[in-house]
Amino acid sequence: MAEQINMFATEIEDLIVKDVRRRAHCGEFKSIRVYKIADGQIPETNWNCVNNIDYGGADKRVCDEALREVVPRMQRQYRLV
Repeated sequence: MAEQINMFATEIEDLIVKDVRRRAHCGEFKSIRVYKIADGQIPETNWNCVNNIDYGGADKRVCDEALREVVPRMQRQYRLV
């Protein structure tokens, strides 16, 4: 596993929101909340964000598709401190 970058929850949340907003029909995506999980609960990460999403006026289906790509990638890149 590659070395992960330590980040605070708000930093990870901001990165996710910015990435999702770049997708078509997701410009109004509001926020997502990450929370710490036990090491090993999900391989290669110590955080998750399920059920803590505010879609705003964005298309939920399209944003969920984006999140399915964005979140696992960021979970591999960033470690919650």
